[in-house]
Amino acid sequence: MPITITETPVVNPGGARTAHHFGIGEIIDLTAAIAPAPVGARPPIWRWAVTSGADRGHFSFNGNQARVILFSMSGGTMTIQVRNTWDDMQATLNLTIVAPINWSLGPIQYRYHEAGHAHAAFRAAVQVQNNHNVSFDNLEMREGNAKPIPKGRYATEGVNTNFHHAQTFALRDRWINIGTSRLDAALQAAASAGNIAIEIDRVGSHVWGPPFNENGTFTWRIPWTYRLNIPVAQAVDVNGTAVQIPDPGIRQVNNVVTHLEQLVGNQMTMSKGGRTQPYTAATAAVGNYATFNA
Repeated sequence: MPITITETPVVNPGGARTAHHFGIGEIIDLTAAIAPAPVGARPPIWRWAVTSGADRGHFSFNGNQARVILFSMSGGTMTIQVRNTWDDMQATLNLTIVAPINWSLGPIQYRYHEAGHAHAAFRAAVQVQNNHNVSFDNLEMREGNAKPIPKGRYATEGVNTNFHHAQTFALRDRWINIGTSRLDAALQAAASAGNIAIEIDRVGSHVWGPPFNENGTFTWRIPWTYRLNIPVAQAVDVNGTAVQIPDPGIRQVNNVVTHLEQLVGNQMTMSKGGRTQPYTAATAAVGNYATFNA
C-alpha cells in the first residue's frame, strides 16, 4: 500500500500550476497518507527528512503533517522523504523552487507625443515572468539604479548627462509587494499571458525641437531587484510556533532591460522592456500629458 504526499500551498494564485513547482517565499503544507488505508493495521509512525536542499528553507513536521517555508533567494530543488517506520514503506517528493527570472513591459496601454517635437512616450505594466504559475506573493521588487549613457546630440548639448536612474523616481522609491499587485485585477489585465503585473510604468523620451541637426541616443540599462517579505502570520511551523526567517538579502533578477531613446533626424524612437514607440516631429499630437501621468 503506497504512501502519498499531498502538497497544499498557503497561497495559490489559481490556474494551472506546474506540478511540484513553488516560488521563492512560498509556504507549503504537506500531508502523508497510506492509500488505500489498511484495515486493522497498526497506526503508522511517521518519520520525515529533507534529503537534499535543506538550506533552501525551513522544514518542520508532526505526525503525518509537515510544513516547508522556502526562503532561499535562488531557484533550485528540495527533496523530502517520509517513511512509515512500522513497515519501512516510504515516499519521496521533489520540489522545484522557482525564482523571478525575467522582467519586461506588457502591451502598451497609452501613447503620448507632442506635436512639432521628436518625442515619444508610452505607458505599460511592468511584469515578471511566471510560466509555472507559482506564487511570488511573499516577494517585493524594486527598479534599480542605472548610469546614463548619452551619445551624439545628448552628449553635445549636455542633456541628461548626469541624470542617473535612481530610487528617487516614483516607481523606484519603494519596494512593491507582488502579492498586493497580484490582487489588483485592473493591473493584472495589463499584463501579457504568463506574467504578473507589478506596477504601471511611464516611459518617455527627451523632447527635441528643431533644428534637427544631429542624431543621438540616450540609454539606461536598468536592473530589478527582489527581496523576501513573509508575513508574520505565515512564518510559523507545523505546530503554529513562530519561525525566525533569516534575512537572505537582496538579489537581482537575471535580465537587465535597456531604456533607449534614439533620435534620427526629426524622429524619436522610445523603447524599453520589449516595447517600442516611434514618432516624428511631423506627426500630430497623440494623447495628453495629464492623462499619461494619471
